[in-house]
Amino acid sequence: TLLWYLGLNFIVIYVLVYLNEREVTSHREVVELQGDLKELAVVEERNRLAREIHDGLGATLSSLIIQSEYVTQLAKDPAVKNEVLELKQSAEEAIEELRRSLQMMREDFDLAHGVEDYVKTFGDRTQLPVQFSKSGTLRGRLQPETALALFRVLQELLSNSAKHAQPKHIEVKLHFGAHAVHLAVKDDGKGFDPATPRPGHYGLINLRERAMKLGGDVTIDARPGEGAHITFSAPVN
Repeated sequence: TLLWYLGLNFIVIYVLVYLNEREVTSHREVVELQGDLKELAVVEERNRLAREIHDGLGATLSSLIIQSEYVTQLAKDPAVKNEVLELKQSAEEAIEELRRSLQMMREDFDLAHGVEDYVKTFGDRTQLPVQFSKSGTLRGRLQPETALALFRVLQELLSNSAKHAQPKHIEVKLHFGAHAVHLAVKDDGKGFDPATPRPGHYGLINLRERAMKLGGDVTIDARPGEGAHITFSAPVN
């Protein structure tokens, strides 16, 4: 009888342990499934927003470009033609920016290709010699928010260089490291003193805020009369 009770207790304990492990496994699977469903919902919402923006704003910008071309043909005054052409160019830049943002939202944005393409477009528009180089290989997953932040940093740095530094040459380097992506912009312009407050200029503050939000870093090497070399680094998951 004692052996029978011991055997029965062993069976009961075994069943309880098995059921507990099965419950833990089921709970883990449910949690993972909930995470997958949340990620899927986010992706679907991004795709929905991308479609709406493309169909709405994209169509409006395309219509604006077509109308500006028509007005250019009708205009007699050269000054009016120039204004309309500038309006058309702004609309084309806006639609290109919209297309790029939509690619980021759909998570199929190639950062290296996007940076190289924008550098070429920027050089053609400003008539500044801008050199681009890429090194390293992406070994992790680059979050869409990180890719977007890096691209916005590129836009801001190039814009600031063209507006304020009066450079003769600009270098853009994109390096994929083992744990981070490094974007560097170097020019041979007027330079500046990073330690000197510049009222009304928030570019450096914005860079540091972006880096802090991503868990990255900003390195600024600049001196008056010696150009500027700014590197923005962001982690790779």
